[in-house]
Amino acid sequence: MTDFEKQCYEKYPVYLQGLNPENTQHDTLTGFECGEGWHENLDNFFKSMENLNKLLMLTGNPDYYFTAWQVKEKYGMITVYDGLVAPAHDDDKLMDCLFDLQEALHSKLDLACRRTCEHCGKDTVHLCKTHGYVQYLCEPCAEKTGRVYVRLT
Repeated sequence: MTDFEKQCYEKYPVYLQGLNPENTQHDTLTGFECGEGWHENLDNFFKSMENLNKLLMLTGNPDYYFTAWQVKEKYGMITVYDGLVAPAHDDDKLMDCLFDLQEALHSKLDLACRRTCEHCGKDTVHLCKTHGYVQYLCEPCAEKTGRVYVRLT
């Protein structure tokens, strides 16, 4: 477990409870699998999701909360597998609003990662491809790793 992961588990205990290996319900196939350059983007996303959980508690809906179970780089993008835990007799209007908020936060994370180098965190607009592997990298990181980059317009 990295220092970044430990810090996130401490800062976002509800949202990341499904990822935390200290949780007894932890799935051994979960964890963080991405470059350090995306850590700031992930931290901002986790903070937003944890705040959404806090809002649900403050508004009298403690039985509703989002939790993540996997974070990984896939096809050059960050993928966060998460879901909403809700009571059996759920409120359809509340559920629709929550799913819309979840989708908006995922989209914001996706856009942030598309312009951030996965390795170093610098702003970038380079989509790099090598042997079927895709990453968003800045030009210096692409050259270091030997990846071919294509400037996106």
